[in-house]
Amino acid sequence: MSPETILSLDIGGTKTLGILVNRSAEVIARQLCPSPRGNEAVKDSVIDLISRLLSSAQELGIQPSGIAIGAPGFVDTRSGCMMEADNLQVEKLCLTGPVEDHFHLPARLFHDVRSAALGEALFGAGIGRRDFIFLNIGTGVAVGLYLDGKIYEGADGKAGEIGHFAHRPVGPGNPCGLEERLEMLVSGPALVRRAAVRVEQEHGSLLYQLAGRDPGRVTTQLIREAAFRKDALAVHLIEETADYLGAAIGAMLDLLNPECIILGGGIAQMGDFLIEPLQRSVARYAIESVPLIPAVLGGDAGAIGAAAWFFGLGGSRG
Repeated sequence: MSPETILSLDIGGTKTLGILVNRSAEVIARQLCPSPRGNEAVKDSVIDLISRLLSSAQELGIQPSGIAIGAPGFVDTRSGCMMEADNLQVEKLCLTGPVEDHFHLPARLFHDVRSAALGEALFGAGIGRRDFIFLNIGTGVAVGLYLDGKIYEGADGKAGEIGHFAHRPVGPGNPCGLEERLEMLVSGPALVRRAAVRVEQEHGSLLYQLAGRDPGRVTTQLIREAAFRKDALAVHLIEETADYLGAAIGAMLDLLNPECIILGGGIAQMGDFLIEPLQRSVARYAIESVPLIPAVLGGDAGAIGAAAWFFGLGGSRG
């Protein structure tokens, strides 16, 4: 029996990670599966992943004491429900109740990006810092705010949704549609969409060749590879992303005055290809720039942070 070991999941826009983890953030076992779309499919996928992790735990002679789940979009941690997650086509999906009924273990639901921020604060790039912004750029775009030594959630748990920032005025009387939002410019899918349009026009680019001359096969990994090989189009696409993102980061720096920005999520794995132009962009927009630091925990950050919250390691939540 190990009362300090739990199962922790991080439901992402393209894949869901499950880990068996202890209080020291030691990952003992892991499972990964694609993230489906729709309420029932997401719930069934979560239950299946937990079942597989429990089998791994049994083989190791470990009895987990609970289940933590990190989820995207708007979550209600009290009721254990995903209220809205557009990228997963989920609305009002209650998870903790069905999970507890199925496995007879206590379950708690947390916001994925705020969990990742907590994970980095306790075990990663945020160790020793009291004020930072964790910026997650993946299928979606959001931030986790670590302010005065604790995670800030906002009045009703919606703080940090910068993907909804309007990047241009829409005019009086007009609603802000998806096309005006930051997420439509700087997320992984947004970068791939812009790249696909450009390679269709620039057949001489290395990116076009790497994609097998098929714009539909462009990925963020191919864009990174082309940039590494100094392809002008790939470099331009990343610098364009950095400029859009730099304006949003500059506004956050001027408003919150954090010590640093910690970069996580799939697109942040581009490393210096993104960080260097992003640092220059932020310097143009902010009163005073701060270091941009890659996340240490990588794709494990959200699941580790959700586990830390389950263990009560996150302190007070404001």
